Amino acid sequence: MKSDTVVLSASLTELGRELEGKVVVNFARVFQQAGTESDVVSLWELVSVPAVEYMKIHYSHLKAGRNRSEALRLARNAIRTTIEKAS
Repeated sequence: MKSDTVVLSASLTELGRELEGKVVVNFARVFQQAGTESDVVSLWELVSVPAVEYMKIHYSHLKAGRNRSEALRLARNAIRTTIEKAS
């Protein structure tokens, strides 16, 4: 089954695992090879507040009719602004 977008928001989904010696595999690569047009992966710990907020913001923009890249950009900017204010 083909999908436009796959979102992997579990803990550290972008990090690969070493299999059979030196081959590094991550979930994003598997979905890309299966034909997914785009993927969103997480480098945050799942329990982190920024990870949860990022996904909420991202999905709210998608629900509002924004395209994938715009929803990601807006979510990234919102989280970056939140983190900068907290510093």
